[in-house]
Amino acid sequence: MSHPIRDYFLQVEDFRQTAKCRYRLADILLIGLCTYLSNGHDYEDMVLFAQTHARHLTDLVDLPSVPSHDTFNRVFQLLSPDLLRG
Repeated sequence: MSHPIRDYFLQVEDFRQTAKCRYRLADILLIGLCTYLSNGHDYEDMVLFAQTHARHLTDLVDLPSVPSHDTFNRVFQLLSPDLLRG
């Protein structure tokens, strides 16, 4: 199913070594955005958001499991804001 926000994040170039990645960059970014919009403050909140809203996220993300706070931390620490400009 197509969704504008998901489609946008799917177009963001993944800067990671994809062979070593378990989660799509688009899914991590989408969870991060949703967490921020729901007043989340940190990477632990991203994990909690994904766990709490897993049922509602199934149409937007494809997760084998919920990423750890360390995964969110690594991605957002390395993410260049320029990658998100369209």
